[in-house]
Amino acid sequence: MSVQFHPEFTVALIRHCLTRHRNASSRNGNALPPETTGTSASSDTPHAHRLLLRFVASLA
Repeated sequence: MSVQFHPEFTVALIRHCLTRHRNASSRNGNALPPETTGTSASSDTPHAHRLLLRFVASLA
């Protein structure tokens, strides 16, 4: 298992992606447990903005 951090993703976008994934899985007969695609646990991180700024600065 791995995790990728995408500071450019807003919590609204993440929730949208999770909802689409859950709905597509259900349509394909592969219903996923709610805890694997739950949107209520999604939240903005206070570190995202600062990390993105540091990344952009490293490119200069």
